[in-house]
Amino acid sequence: MLTGRPELPERGKAEKHEKTRLKGLLRAFLLLTALFCLPGCTRPETPSERPTEAAEGELSSKASVSALGFEAVRDDPDILLDGDRETGLVVELGPGRSGELIIDLGAVYRIGRVDVFPGQAEGYMGRNFPRRFELSLSVNGKKYETVCEYKNVDAPDCVPVLEFTPADARYVKLTVIEGTAYEGKTVTEIAEIVVVSAFGEYAYPDVIPEPDPEEGQGETEEDQGAPEEGSDGSEETQEIPI
Repeated sequence: MLTGRPELPERGKAEKHEKTRLKGLLRAFLLLTALFCLPGCTRPETPSERPTEAAEGELSSKASVSALGFEAVRDDPDILLDGDRETGLVVELGPGRSGELIIDLGAVYRIGRVDVFPGQAEGYMGRNFPRRFELSLSVNGKKYETVCEYKNVDAPDCVPVLEFTPADARYVKLTVIEGTAYEGKTVTEIAEIVVVSAFGEYAYPDVIPEPDPEEGQGETEEDQGAPEEGSDGSEETQEIPI
């Protein structure tokens, strides 16, 4: 009479081990399916991807800017968001290289438009505006999608308004591909970048008039000293009380 549990043949042991392994894999698969694939169950959002409420108007007033890949950055990049159209950021491009201006809005918004205000080098709008750049959007700052490309061999005579199909983004990247030759260097000057929500209405920028160098120089001493005429053509005098 035999006592104890009979030993399984080697083949039987292998089959039992394989069944146990497959059951473990099936349990793991079902667990992952429950977390990621079933209706109503979604992958938890990271803070950078979590959408915010639908904001209207300008979104860049409380954002921050980083300047990457430039040969030199002459100012604080956040000057692009200070609301002052008279000041601007000047950057230098290295030979055959591009540079990136990345705006972090701090949260995810639905964006539909970006206004890029040219700088006013020596009083002339757009003299050192980039000749070519690309505009890209990203939710997490890692994967960007190009939504617009700007190219112009001449200085702009108005504020470039870049409109595109509305998209969710936290990061707005302007990649300067071609700058302007100035004093032996390749530079770019931008006064302001305004990121506009896809919701609500936001006024379009007015044309910035170029200063007239001859303004105020056309008057002669005779014009400045000539007395004003009255409505009847006579010289108008001013009575001084005694």
